[in-house]
Amino acid sequence: MHASCARADFTLVEDFESLTLGPIDEQAGWQATSSTSIVDVDPIWDVNQVLSITTDSSNLHRELIVTEGTKRMLFFRFRLGSQLSASFGMSDLFSPDRFDHFEAELSVTNAPTEIRVNDDGTYRVLTPLEEGRWYSCWMYLDNEADQIQVWMHTRDGLPALESDKLSAEELDVFGFRNGTRANDLRTFYVKTGGGQGVVGPLYIDDIYIEDTDELNLEYPYFVPAGLDGTDTATTLLGVECQPNPFHLATTLRFRLSEAGPVDLSVFDTSGRRVSQLVNGRLEARDHEVTWNGSDGLGRKVSAGLYLVRLRTTQSEVTERVVLVR
Repeated sequence: MHASCARADFTLVEDFESLTLGPIDEQAGWQATSSTSIVDVDPIWDVNQVLSITTDSSNLHRELIVTEGTKRMLFFRFRLGSQLSASFGMSDLFSPDRFDHFEAELSVTNAPTEIRVNDDGTYRVLTPLEEGRWYSCWMYLDNEADQIQVWMHTRDGLPALESDKLSAEELDVFGFRNGTRANDLRTFYVKTGGGQGVVGPLYIDDIYIEDTDELNLEYPYFVPAGLDGTDTATTLLGVECQPNPFHLATTLRFRLSEAGPVDLSVFDTSGRRVSQLVNGRLEARDHEVTWNGSDGLGRKVSAGLYLVRLRTTQSEVTERVVLVR
């Protein structure tokens, strides 16, 4: 199927930000068999909360319905620590606890470190993985034909390209693990394998589901209240960010047609304010402000997509900017 990007009509399933650090079992509908499946701090960015799975022979799941006969794009990010074999994807059971309870299944292995897809009961190698890197993953769930397609890259904050589509043995469309069955997909499901020695952690974050059957390869992000990108008046002519994407710093240019209080802030994709660049009265003229990719405490933030919001008493505009490292 040709990849045509739609609007980012994703619904946030879980980003773990509102959960309590510690065991995830019985938080926000999650069910886990191990107390070491926890809400933890992102090892890359300590202001971000993620799911961390460090034990072997465990499983966890949360309800996520994809109705029989529909198609949905599932998005999530994952990061592999070391020597952990695990599978993640979708099950048609409300309480799955075995590997054969998967329907749409991706599997990471540690010898060698690679990701596989289960295609009609057969594991096929998709691509090698690097430990310690965040991967963005798009899994297109066709619950009419009982098939999946997979895109993946490490360019956090950016949409997937056709070249990011994964294939195995000249195949790029794969069957559900248990073949054709007329069932709803009911749960997002993670199961780890057995083994000895260091196991994990496997980190998972930012789980989204597309609202329509569109083949949506956009990067989903949560837009905070008031950050809908609309310009409600004519006093602002927009925010220009140059360069964009940027590496060291980007210059934010904007014009005010009348003097007044201004708030210019940077938000991450979960809606957290990263830095407030302007908070005060500005004159009616052209302005330039530089953002160097740091938070309010001067710490360098991780690469990815950010939202720059310019707000006055009468209007506001939002622009997207991408930081690369």
